[in-house]
Amino acid sequence: MTTEATTQTTDRLIDFRETNQILSLRCKTAHTVLGYARRGLIEQVRLSSRTYRYTLSSVMRLAKGGAA
Repeated sequence: MTTEATTQTTDRLIDFRETNQILSLRCKTAHTVLGYARRGLIEQVRLSSRTYRYTLSSVMRLAKGGAA
């Protein structure tokens, strides 16, 4: 297994509340995080029609000033 495949399989999924906390956002809803995902700044995983999660690595990358 390559390093890239290992990273993808072990990347933790987080909800919008934890994403807001990591990015120091004050928004109490998922709107800001959804916008970041739509623009491709963070990776989004759809669990159901109403449930989304975000990869911790992409959120950390954005928090450090990089793009996804």
